[in-house]
Amino acid sequence: MNDGLRDSGVATVTVTVGSLPPEPPEQPSGPTSQALEGLDRIGTAIAVATAGFPDGADTVVVSSAESFADALTAGALGLPLLLTPTDGLDDRVAAAIADLGASEVLIVGGTSVVGATVETALAGIDGVLDVRRLFGPNRFATAAAVAAELAARPAFAQGAAEPFIVSGTTFADPLAVAPVAAVTGTPILLVEADRLPTETADALASLGATGATVIGGTAAVSAGVAADVATVAGPVDRVEGPNRYATAVAVVEQLAIPAGPSVTDLWVATGEDFPDSLGAGPAVAAAGGVLLPVPGNADTLDCEVRVAICAWLADVAGQVESVRFVGGTATITQGVRDAVMAALAPPAGG
Repeated sequence: MNDGLRDSGVATVTVTVGSLPPEPPEQPSGPTSQALEGLDRIGTAIAVATAGFPDGADTVVVSSAESFADALTAGALGLPLLLTPTDGLDDRVAAAIADLGASEVLIVGGTSVVGATVETALAGIDGVLDVRRLFGPNRFATAAAVAAELAARPAFAQGAAEPFIVSGTTFADPLAVAPVAAVTGTPILLVEADRLPTETADALASLGATGATVIGGTAAVSAGVAADVATVAGPVDRVEGPNRYATAVAVVEQLAIPAGPSVTDLWVATGEDFPDSLGAGPAVAAAGGVLLPVPGNADTLDCEVRVAICAWLADVAGQVESVRFVGGTATITQGVRDAVMAALAPPAGG
């Protein structure tokens, strides 16, 4: 009925405060990412050491930039690891040692890999009071010298009694276990696939080893070598997977996490080549993180092939807060980086 009043065209809305829908919960943003890289392997090692030891260190390790064995076994020392050419000390390394505030430098390797001129230059750095060299006539003996250094440190003596046994001719398995060795003070001793070198057997005896853990499958360390180690050291365990990446995941799950590091800080390095990855072990350990090697030169992370990596990333998605990629995109392609970050991202809408 028309009562003579005109419709003003203005609507009145009554709002009841209690009826407003709750605000949706804040969605997780996923982990942050950071690239630790330099112009070359020496610069990358400096970036890695600086990230792992932001408060500096009293002692640093210097090893060859041109081979992997000495540097990877030195990772067990848990100290910043810097790389040098054989015949001369890079000015950037000298500056990094000064910036870290180190008063002691440990050279790991003989003069054929870190020359006497480097040693002299190290002794001339402001603030450096002592330069020592841990070495032997070959990589097996140098690893034994590093083990003896660890055993001499009271805090590490227990770890020294049950060393890790790895291939001395490939870098992937030593790379995977280096952070665990640094956390636990466990020496990394080297063998050949089918031979227990005398230097390593003697080191096991000198350490008074009561056991050992082989890292890698029988293609890397044969069953015969493991048996020979057991003869000297007692019970031998083996941590392995069907390939280097599955072995690395097994190391994280069976050795790293039980030792205390957290997946919240994930470091990613290439498992295809050694130069940029050499210094990662002690830096990861100092940061309290874990290290995941990946096929850095691939176009992407093929989960049909790299099943162990993808399954592990899926398991820890939601726990990882930061991802640090060791090296530039020439070392770990952008496609692999994107795939890692996508695997760790929270599900859309949830």
